[in-house]
Amino acid sequence: MPAVKKWFKVRKYGYGWTPQTFEGYLTTIIYFVLFAALTIIFIMRLGDPLFDQRVSVGIYLCLVGVLSISLVVIAYLTGEKPSWNWGNKSSKSSKN
Repeated sequence: MPAVKKWFKVRKYGYGWTPQTFEGYLTTIIYFVLFAALTIIFIMRLGDPLFDQRVSVGIYLCLVGVLSISLVVIAYLTGEKPSWNWGNKSSKSSKN
């Protein structure tokens, strides 16, 4: 059985993932396009007199939250196990 290619690899510094395959980059691009579309729609509706800003801010934040959680879940399911990283563990700094 062939090994399944991981869409996301663990970051070299810090915590999280970086896309490493076409599917990973496509997922990330789709996330940013949907985030930008939600933001543009929200900003365009601000001038509408029938627009209740308090309710709309809540809806906007909930949608952005669902979108962001979806990206994290996809990265977790299709990527490497996340961990804190501080660069290459094999390389040692040498003092002159």
